[in-house]
Amino acid sequence: MRNTPSNTVADSAHLRLTVADSMFFSTVYDLSQ
Repeated sequence: MRNTPSNTVADSAHLRLTVADSMFFSTVYDLSQ
């Protein structure tokens, strides 16, 4: 399986997006308590 630079950038961007979503939803959950 080739690891091209574009795939690496997309994977890291997706990882950051996932982390940001997790933080956002956990904050919303805390505020809704």
